[in-house]
Order: sequence, then C-alpha cells, then structure tokens
Amino acid sequence: MDESQIKFQNIIAGNPGATLYDIGDDIAFLDFHSPKQAIGFEMISMIQTSVSKVEVNYRGLVLGTRNAKNFSVGANLKLILNAIENRNWKQIEKFMTEFQSSLTQMKNSSFPIVSIPFGLTLGGGLEMVFPSDMSVTVSNTYCGLVEVKAGLIPAGGGCKEMLIKAVADSQDKIDPIEKYKNILSIFTTLALGTVSKDAEDAKDLGYLNDSDIVMKGEDLIKFAKEKVVDLSSLPYSPKVNNSIPVLGDEVRHRLIDEIPKIFGANQPTKYDIEIISKLAYIITGGNGTTGKLESEQYFLDLEKEVVLYLCGNENTSQRISHILTTGKPLRN
Repeated sequence: MDESQIKFQNIIAGNPGATLYDIGDDIAFLDFHSPKQAIGFEMISMIQTSVSKVEVNYRGLVLGTRNAKNFSVGANLKLILNAIENRNWKQIEKFMTEFQSSLTQMKNSSFPIVSIPFGLTLGGGLEMVFPSDMSVTVSNTYCGLVEVKAGLIPAGGGCKEMLIKAVADSQDKIDPIEKYKNILSIFTTLALGTVSKDAEDAKDLGYLNDSDIVMKGEDLIKFAKEKVVDLSSLPYSPKVNNSIPVLGDEVRHRLIDEIPKIFGANQPTKYDIEIISKLAYIITGGNGTTGKLESEQYFLDLEKEVVLYLCGNENTSQRISHILTTGKPLRN
C-alpha cells in the first residue's frame, strides 16, 4: 500500500489493538494492528475513543489498517474460547455489548466515515465496515460473515444490517414471493457463511454497497482520505436508525424448511440446523409480534441472546478449537 503522501507521525491515541492518527486536513485514521487484526477489547476501546475524539476535533475518519495483508479476520476466537472454557458468560456478553455499542456509535456519529476493506474482511471485520458512509476497496477483497463455521452467528450487527438491506430492497416489490426471495437470499448467505470471490461479488452478496468504490491501484488510504474531505465539505446527516419489521413465525418456519435445500448435496449436520434455525429466529424477529416495527437495538439483543445460547453448547467450543488448531472449519 502506497503511503508516501500520508504521514503517520501524529498519534492522537493508541493501545496494543489500534492507533488513531492525525493524517492531515483534520482527518483521522484508525489503524488496526492486533495480531491478524482480530477484534478484542483493546480494538473496541479504540473505536469508541476514535468516535469521541473525531466528534470534537476532526472532520471525519478513515477506518482500516496500514501494514497488513488483510483488513480483519473478525473476533478474537481465542478470547471467546477461553471465556467458554471458564464458563465466563459475563465476559462474552460484555464483549458483544461493547462491540455492538462501538459500531452503533460509529453509525450514529456526526461525521463521515470511509472504510478501506481489502484482503480477508471476515465476521466482525465486515461488521466494522457496515456503519461506514462509504468503502474504498480493491478487487481482491474477500468479504464474509462466516460465524456459523465457528458455531456462532454474526453478533456485531451483521444479521441486523443484512436484514435492513433485504427489507429495503423489498420495499418497492408488491409480490410477496419477490419480497420473500430477498429475505431467503440473505438467509442463505448467512447460513452458508459465504465468502465473496472478489469485491464485485461482495456487492452482489450485499456485503458491500453498489456505491462503494473498487480501485485498481492500492493507494486506498490516500483516496479514502480524499473521500472523507469531500463528504465533510457537504452538509452531513447521521445515518438513519431503521425500524425493522418483525417477519414472524410463518416466515421463520419457511426459512427453516429451506435449510436442506440451501446445503444441497452437502447435507447439514444436526448442529448446522440448530445454528441456522437460530439465524432464522433473529431474522424473523424472535418472539416479537408479526408486522410490528422494532428498533435496531431489539435485533442486536437477539444476536446477543443467540450467541450466549450457542456458547453454552459443546459443539461450538469444538468448532472454535478446531479452527484455531487447523485453520479449517469442523462439521460436527
């Protein structure tokens, strides 16, 4: 990545997980540098610090990493596995609460944010991209909400944000079958933990937006900074907090019935079905009243509820342990 025109000398704040830099023109850059850019408490703390610092003293924020092959591999699975093994459910709940809160702060901020996903942008790493106003990326960017492979579900707003996109895409459609197809599409993507083939495929999957910019070169930070300057020169309104409809039991049962078809010849295990049924529970609004509009926080709470439930199952700890040991998912 060509950083020749960007100076990273003026540190605003930092810790072992990330550093916030002043990169000139009243723009800040949050640089992730934990091992593999895995998300732990230190990185979450720096997201929160960055929002508060930029709100007061800067025009906007670029979100990314300087000296790495990948944007982020997602949550620190070692941290989660250690908490499971010690039955420290409060630590898992605290981790999710703080991560969700930090991304909500980003989404509700009064300044523009441009993220620069590249390489592997997985799980919580992709969830950090969702609150951005724009992403500037390159073709070889591989996005995915892959948590099901670790016996978990996206719990940093991933389920909620994908649902918001599906509902928005369905608003102009009158045919109930067409509306359902949009929900089934994101459900399938989440159920399989699909990873995009490239940045354009990430747009097709709903991970990135059509308006996000795919560059041929690698000078992402410089270009992203220019985009933040452009956005900050215009009247800026914080992103909308959506009201999301509860889809209810009927849609949930239809989605669950689709699970064998989603997997095709590669039949799901019993635990696959249990995890993915919980995904359907979140997407359709839990035990809420069908048709009722609920807040984003309502769906974040459902994500948290399901992760805590799954962490209590030995199959999840086996999946996480296998990934940490072999780098490959376990079908158990």
